[in-house]
Amino acid sequence: MDNDTQAIAALVKAVELDATNLSALLELGVSCTNELDQTQALIFMQTWLEAHPVHGATRDPELAPVAPESLQFLQHVTGEFRRAAEQHEDSDVYLALGVLANLREDYSEATQCFKQGLRLTPQSHSLWNKLGATAANGGRSKEAVYAYNQALHLKPTYVRSWANAGIAHANLGDHTNAVSYYLRALFLNPEVDHVWDNLRRTCEMMGRADLLEKIQEKDIEPFRSEFPHAFP
Repeated sequence: MDNDTQAIAALVKAVELDATNLSALLELGVSCTNELDQTQALIFMQTWLEAHPVHGATRDPELAPVAPESLQFLQHVTGEFRRAAEQHEDSDVYLALGVLANLREDYSEATQCFKQGLRLTPQSHSLWNKLGATAANGGRSKEAVYAYNQALHLKPTYVRSWANAGIAHANLGDHTNAVSYYLRALFLNPEVDHVWDNLRRTCEMMGRADLLEKIQEKDIEPFRSEFPHAFP
């Protein structure tokens, strides 16, 4: 899903039906991170590790628990995932470590973690997108564009990467390509309000007041003749 709020609601129901649903638990950790709910994200990631048939069995039984509201909880969960990575190579563990590094704003470590995950699962569009987002967070927009395009090569309908690539192009001052990426995202899902907002801001920066009324009406068809590459 590209809407984290809807994704969280669906994933919570999945976990309620099966408390050991590993894919749902990990996705909840990621989605809660996207929604800036760090504590809940950490709880879901720790629960994933505890429920995992391999990593859960190798956790240190003498490790003292840390309360989720504690300032040390992020460090505690990170330490557990680092130990898991030392025991068994797993792209999901590297994904989680990358998310945790982003929470600490350690974009260098996050980049290395996502690259390690991609070494094991190079066809993961999600890892490529996360690598792109990490590059963007670190101010490396050109690297971000490359990673987002890798994600889109693997999953051309991935709205999140189309939107993210648009932001990266806008940050590079490449407004024409930014508009094209936003339009493709909206073609795939016209209900993503923040992409309409980004499209409006970019058109304003381009001095294209003639397009603002169409954006207000949430109509992308007038863009088709001028931005044909945005449409399949």
